[in-house]
Amino acid sequence: MIEQHIGVDGHCFHDGHGKLILNQEGVMAAKAYILMKVKAGKAQDVLTTLKALPEVEQAHACFGQPDIFGLVNASDDRALSNLIMTKIHTIPGVEETDTHIVVQE
Repeated sequence: MIEQHIGVDGHCFHDGHGKLILNQEGVMAAKAYILMKVKAGKAQDVLTTLKALPEVEQAHACFGQPDIFGLVNASDDRALSNLIMTKIHTIPGVEETDTHIVVQE
């Protein structure tokens, strides 16, 4: 089975219909919720910058903590890590992120 071939438990990383979520190369795609704390007065600027990133499916500013919730899609875990560390963390105003990787839809 493909789960054994790529080394994941058959109960994880499914699309809700019993199928693994894979990208075109047969590697598990990475979808995650990114919760962001931003500097006061910077939420709109951060939100605008996030929405311009092609990997960002949704981004919403909210009252309370965290300030922004984002839903992102990346081709794999490495691309997700790169997105967070080189794109999201470098947006002026982003102070902290908390990443929650989706394992089942």
